[in-house]
Amino acid sequence: AVKKLVRQPIFVGDELPEYNMAPMLGEHSEEIIRSLGYSNEDLEKMHEAGVYNTWEDLKDQHGG
Repeated sequence: AVKKLVRQPIFVGDELPEYNMAPMLGEHSEEIIRSLGYSNEDLEKMHEAGVYNTWEDLKDQHGG
């Protein structure tokens, strides 16, 4: 699989900043939803209902 890397487009100084891998589709879904105050039980129910996807759900479809 091809990994896409991003680097900030503008930098100051003589050295290029490090490349950082972009997040995968759905990679941070649970972390974001949890930060909104939802419990693990809420996340489980929402995931089962198809409210959100994780990278694990999507990686086969998107070359992961």
